[in-house]
Amino acid sequence: MLSVEAIVAACCKALKLPRSGVELSVNIVSPQKMRSLNKTYRGKDKPTDVLSFPIRVKHDILYLGDIFINRTDAKKNLPFLVVHGFLHLMDYDHERSEREEKIMFTLQDEILSHLRN
Repeated sequence: MLSVEAIVAACCKALKLPRSGVELSVNIVSPQKMRSLNKTYRGKDKPTDVLSFPIRVKHDILYLGDIFINRTDAKKNLPFLVVHGFLHLMDYDHERSEREEKIMFTLQDEILSHLRN
């Protein structure tokens, strides 16, 4: 299994970000916690697989924000969820439009393809 560090490094490389200057947190939480977060921040009373909360504070380090991943889904597809959450932190959003969805999912597939090789 790939480490979260390796997945984040692949995301940084694809987006041309210096890995040494980027920080974020990845939190694996219970389905109940995920449902609570989704209800509180998105008004959707159901669990989801991944949520991202961008911060983007620039000092010496670019702190991107927090990714929360449903523990149940993490067991099945951690690389996908970390990449998907990372791209949301970088302001990619597949729910904005079909065009944005294509852009985000193409980049997501490229990163995941590099991780598989």
